[in-house]
Amino acid sequence: MVGDLSSSLSVNHIGAEGMEALCTSAYHFSSLTSLNLSWNHIGAEGMKKLCTAASHFSSLTSLNLGVNDIGAEGMESLCTSASYFSSLTSLE
Repeated sequence: MVGDLSSSLSVNHIGAEGMEALCTSAYHFSSLTSLNLSWNHIGAEGMKKLCTAASHFSSLTSLNLGVNDIGAEGMESLCTSASYFSSLTSLE
């Protein structure tokens, strides 16, 4: 049995373009339970891209989006796709 799968991409400054690349291959991450995207300057556009691919992240129990300047628009995207993140127990 495989344990929890986690990935920390913290402090990589991937921005919205990096989020697009990550989300394009998101189907590879369907077993991921923890994802740290803090300090990556993804902004509202990057958040939209993450939420577009949210169905591929349905196993996430922990998601760290700290210090990404997602703003109200990014938060709205997150709320709109909240049903795909139903396994989340920790959101930063």
